[in-house]
Amino acid sequence: MDFGFFTIMAIALASSVLSFLLARKPQQMTPAAVEQLTIPTVHDGDSIGKLYGTKKINSAAVRWYGHVRTEAIVKEGGRKYGFFGKKQKFTVGYKYFGGIHFVLGLSHFDRITRIEVGDKVAWSGLASLASKSGYSRLNINQPNLFGGEESEGGIQGALDIGFGYKEQGRNSYLAARQGSDCPAYRGVMSVILRQMYLGTSPYIKPWSIWGQRIFVNEDGAPQWYPTKAAIGTPKSMALYIALDRSGSMGSGPGSRMENAKTAIISVLEGLRALGASSPIDIMFVAWSGSKNSILRRNIGSAGVEDVINFVGNITSIFDGTNFEMAVNDASGFFDGAGNKPRYVMFITDGEPNLGSVTQAAATLFSISGVRSYAFNIDLANTTETAKMDNTPEDGVPVVEGDDPGPLQNAIMNALFSQIDMNPVHIIREMMTDQDAGAQMLQSDFGSSWQQAADVVHAEGLGVSLLWHEEESVDVMVAEVIRHIDAIRYEDPETGLWEIKLIRGDYDPDTLPELNPSNSQVLEWRQTPPDELINQITVEFWNHRTGENDAITVQDIAAITQLGRVKNRTMQYLGFSHAGSALQAGQRDLAQMSRPFGRGKVRANRVASGYRPGDVFRLVDPDSGLAGVICRVAKVRDLALGHIELDVTEDVFGVEFNTYAEPGESLWEDPIGNPRNLASAVGYEAPYLLLLRDGRDDELAALPAGGGYYGYAGERPDGGGHLNYMLYVALQGDPAAEDDIADFVPVAELQAAGATATTLPLARLDGAGLMQAGTLACIGSGDWTRDEWVQIVTAPADDATELTVLRGVADTTPKPIPEGAILYAVEAILTLALDSYSEGQTVVGHGAPINSNGQWGGPFLERPVTMAARIERPYPPANLKVNGVSFPDEEFLDTAATFALTWNHRDRLVQSQTVVDWFESANYGPESGTTYRVTVDAYDVYGDLLQTGVIDENVGLVATYDADFTLHPLPAETVFADLQVWTDRGGEQSLQAATARIRFFAPPFDLTGEFIPD
Repeated sequence: MDFGFFTIMAIALASSVLSFLLARKPQQMTPAAVEQLTIPTVHDGDSIGKLYGTKKINSAAVRWYGHVRTEAIVKEGGRKYGFFGKKQKFTVGYKYFGGIHFVLGLSHFDRITRIEVGDKVAWSGLASLASKSGYSRLNINQPNLFGGEESEGGIQGALDIGFGYKEQGRNSYLAARQGSDCPAYRGVMSVILRQMYLGTSPYIKPWSIWGQRIFVNEDGAPQWYPTKAAIGTPKSMALYIALDRSGSMGSGPGSRMENAKTAIISVLEGLRALGASSPIDIMFVAWSGSKNSILRRNIGSAGVEDVINFVGNITSIFDGTNFEMAVNDASGFFDGAGNKPRYVMFITDGEPNLGSVTQAAATLFSISGVRSYAFNIDLANTTETAKMDNTPEDGVPVVEGDDPGPLQNAIMNALFSQIDMNPVHIIREMMTDQDAGAQMLQSDFGSSWQQAADVVHAEGLGVSLLWHEEESVDVMVAEVIRHIDAIRYEDPETGLWEIKLIRGDYDPDTLPELNPSNSQVLEWRQTPPDELINQITVEFWNHRTGENDAITVQDIAAITQLGRVKNRTMQYLGFSHAGSALQAGQRDLAQMSRPFGRGKVRANRVASGYRPGDVFRLVDPDSGLAGVICRVAKVRDLALGHIELDVTEDVFGVEFNTYAEPGESLWEDPIGNPRNLASAVGYEAPYLLLLRDGRDDELAALPAGGGYYGYAGERPDGGGHLNYMLYVALQGDPAAEDDIADFVPVAELQAAGATATTLPLARLDGAGLMQAGTLACIGSGDWTRDEWVQIVTAPADDATELTVLRGVADTTPKPIPEGAILYAVEAILTLALDSYSEGQTVVGHGAPINSNGQWGGPFLERPVTMAARIERPYPPANLKVNGVSFPDEEFLDTAATFALTWNHRDRLVQSQTVVDWFESANYGPESGTTYRVTVDAYDVYGDLLQTGVIDENVGLVATYDADFTLHPLPAETVFADLQVWTDRGGEQSLQAATARIRFFAPPFDLTGEFIPD
């Protein structure tokens, strides 16, 4: 017998045992010191917001937290003695559970509609009041929301919702934790987590809760004129749900079928919450190669329950995936629904039977007015399903089959995108809000309010906002009135409050007339041409993202006439839809892009019936007014039977207005009235700029997260201006004088590429102050994307180009659009006197001053949300793709790997050194630096297809291969943005080094054949 083999095995086993005994054992994890958790809490007397409409509440205050426990996450390791013994178990982390009491705002919400944790949707639906004395219970089952136990865990457990009515009792969970002193928390809206699973980290992710209050007044009473209180709500609907029940949907707990049924039942529960005020027809079809269905019309709670029970009993069947079966009954269903809005929810998980799609689509879209939303479950190829979809705003969502949440969210978002409150209702409610100091009663309002509510409802101009009552009632009422362009006034005859919408709802041929026989024009002026605006940027709150957004409208003819863009930013943060913001922008542009007149008129008693908002014709030959249509702004009753009117030319009457040629003036003021800044930029001061300004001591004393607001204004066109007054305040606060500032030298640039270091100039102002070495900012409209440069050579007054170092300090080079303005900020540095903290939004504007006074507005306001810029690491520099900076070639879509290289940069090492972004030397990097590579995909139109195709922290390296075989791009990708960010201990660089690559759009590699004539 050969003993060699056994000898070798014995030695190997002994060696393994010895190695294990000598090896370092895995360290058992211990839970964090949960008693040291610090969560900001609200205290008695703190401001709590009052909700109007539907809003994402990011700042929900934590009134109490506690009842924290941990649960070990245990994984099996190797055997105790190498090949022998029991497998060992190791604690690899902990699950954290806790109780939290969130206070969302003052009481009486209609419902909660969505809960987001860490920017992920944990729940959506319609959670409404159960009883005035009790609490509504909600269960969230998202244990894998943040990646499960292998990552950051998820959210799971029960929470209570308290609507704050005066009948509300104490919450049983809070009472058990807080004892007999626990209040009932009446008057506030509460969400109470009952020791929920919060994730695998003791650092609790931020909770954002979407709430709605429309149909209940702030005191809990029913809303005035409820049928027109909501804008965007489905007043009725016919809903056709077609669910694939083919065999691939599976069966049993955790299957696609069970999760889809759970999602649909949740949607049906939400529809039941709408109540009888919203008559709904529902047809549910379970389809495959055959079908089963249920239909209920004008359903109440019982009808919804019938459909829920039917859905709950559906099972999968292996007989194909025939799209025709899904929609064959749709035409008959909608024919019986009358004029109700028509919705289809088409849900499938598999490729269709051959030939079934064309006929199914023809059947579906032969139905007039149908809106069809199609969804794929675990099926990435949406080509066939897209043929059943005619709602491009959401595409064809591909949802996960192992989780009901994504499908439920997608359907809810389709049906209930956003419900706003009628702003006429908001104004009226604020004026009667005695808690906020208002004194009006419901009997103090005239009939015009209902008429205005009807008009605004028809226009779809809903508003949603959260009022913290830091602003007065009058200020907030004025803000809402500005959104809808209206005037409110007290009628001197009736003593009632009335409201007038500024609309073109009049016949110009029947308007009353004021002329020299019954009136005298005391004052008349028109907007000077240099004050006209040809572009409006409207900032609004986007309900799709829960964040502020912006759109731009232009008067192309006015831009062409002036030769450049003159923009003004208007904030309408109560609007939640781009359409409403667009409507407001077009309205403002119409008023600001033409030289409208305004003035004062004294009239006899013929004008005694004029009220604010009324329209009339004004004739005054001495002023050149030959029947100009004007609107009353204010009315003053004077002595001796005279009426004085403040009037403005009406924007809706422009096409009917006539001006006579006025007599020539014999004198012209060579200076003229003050004018607005020609342009301006706001920014948070970069670290390098502050050091070069000698602010070392101030920086050392600055609290963590602090920074300085900067503003640079360009000298107005003409007017002999001396300087300007800088006004700075936190957003929402009244503007306050900060300091006198001088105009900054500027250069208007022609278009240039990201690699250009010699920039062509369209014009230059203040060349004498642009010295070599001056730091300058190229404004983009978004200060976080502005590029900073350093001037290399001082330009002459007539210079046509400017040489610079690109992408200095914490910025990166970018293509320069035509007309961009370069502000030589360091030449005339203007910073706010006070410092501000991270997250605060600071708004500044400049008011130019000349010998005739100070510009009175409108102003070039430049809001900046502070981002702790001075503490952030610098981005990497000199990024190259396959050895090329900013490649302009097109790559085949078969290209798999792109080699990225970059150089290090260091905020501290470069504290007194300006380094060109393209310099290939390494500086630093700072201690703790790593790099994060992200890739986003775009289609041929530049629309975003997918973020985070790659999102990877690659460590402290200077190279990375972006491999699209491991990270496939979406099928329609034409552009991909490759971005490299710097991360230092959780602080991310302000900007990323970015390269955009373009792929050839197929087909390519075609073979041509010459065919002679």
